Amino acid sequence: MLQRYSLKFQAIRSLLSEPPWPLVLSISLAAWFAMALLGHSNSVPDLCVTASGALIDQSWRALQAALWLADPVNLALSWILMLIAMMSLVLVPPFRHIWYRSMKRRRVRAIVCFLSSYCGIWLLFAPLLVFSGILIQVATALLNVPSWIFAVSILMFWQTTPWKQHFLNLCHWTPRLSVFGWAADRDCLRYGARDACLCIGTCWALMLLPIAVHTHHLPLMAFASVVMVLERLKPCRAVRWYPPGWRWGQYFADGVKRSAVWQTTKPKAPIVQQKTKQA
Repeated sequence: MLQRYSLKFQAIRSLLSEPPWPLVLSISLAAWFAMALLGHSNSVPDLCVTASGALIDQSWRALQAALWLADPVNLALSWILMLIAMMSLVLVPPFRHIWYRSMKRRRVRAIVCFLSSYCGIWLLFAPLLVFSGILIQVATALLNVPSWIFAVSILMFWQTTPWKQHFLNLCHWTPRLSVFGWAADRDCLRYGARDACLCIGTCWALMLLPIAVHTHHLPLMAFASVVMVLERLKPCRAVRWYPPGWRWGQYFADGVKRSAVWQTTKPKAPIVQQKTKQA
């Protein structure tokens, strides 16, 4: 048992020592530390809005108050830190593809082009995601329902859809990258924009969970980040509807299956036959 976990630890350590894992891990940990130190959160402050009239009128007034109280600078800084912390590890496969498919003198430039288009697409989508989180908070506050019920329901539904698996399958695609001139920069920019759109289609429900639930923000972000990385490591699957919780249960089942296979295929110690002494 100890030998098995020792081999796994050595394999993980060997993988993390290859570029660009050390740099990406350092950047991600720095972003997590900054969020924990500064206490930034993407959630809006708790509201106590009293409004007369129909429920639609109350919802509109509460939404206006939430948008008015939201600090754009704080939200922008929180979103940038959230994006760096959660998406850095997901971008390791694209980074490796760009790193090994580009000339040595153009590697940094190629990664900068990729990140520019990638972050640009995410920043365009960020206001819509933050607005959706505020809308869920306002609606659940008026209905006197915990916000995590809405957020988890949306997440579980999206995890079961074939569109989720379609986006995940497309994430494994790696494009052809040109080597010289403007064509190389264009391919990296296009690669970053396409990967950002696929990340949005895959992870928007996971990103919505820590935004909509204002309590336990950092643990929910860590949970979402772990799920994103595990989903990217899985191979392509059939595009169809899946039962709720099937994907996360499949991760556990695959781990148990690998452990059982290792137990049955590990080499056995040789049997030493002892010779009996003749009387």
